[in-house]
Amino acid sequence: MSTDSGSGLYTANHHRWQRLLTVSTIAIAVAMLVVDHPLKTTHAPLGIISLQLAGSAQAAKQIVFDWHNKERLAAAFGLGLDYLFLASYAVWMFFGCRWAAVRWMKSNPSRGNLFAWLAWGAIGAALLDWVENVILLIFLQTDGKSVLYPLAYWCAVAKFLLILMVVGIWISGVIAPREAGAARQVPPKKP
Repeated sequence: MSTDSGSGLYTANHHRWQRLLTVSTIAIAVAMLVVDHPLKTTHAPLGIISLQLAGSAQAAKQIVFDWHNKERLAAAFGLGLDYLFLASYAVWMFFGCRWAAVRWMKSNPSRGNLFAWLAWGAIGAALLDWVENVILLIFLQTDGKSVLYPLAYWCAVAKFLLILMVVGIWISGVIAPREAGAARQVPPKKP
């Protein structure tokens, strides 16, 4: 991607999509919080996130065993709802990073290009989330007997790291200088 194409990265049409994706991502997140509420137990204080980040198959089994059939059904429904969420948040964050990349291209083209490429981390996070959800659904269905849990754990860790990176890039767009040369002003050298 060249610096000349920077203005084409994020157009007025993207603003419309960004608003729609913001609303849908927030709405799905709220629905997931409602579904997740009954999943919070002593062993799972963060609900489904506790299962995602349990760290070991034994700890994950303990969480699943704490949940009764109603909670397991809620967990499975929440994981299904997460497929809508991951599609929404991935595109939402991708556009946010592309917006940040355009802002940086004006003053620091190399950073803008880097951020434009790193925006794909949002899509990578969604793919990892998809794999993690499949494994967790199998884990729930087999009462914790699936040997794939460690893969789900590492997918979750990588997903959350990518999301943190993408959010950081998006936030950096707010502080990006608006014009070339404004990024860092060096005082003239004294003779």
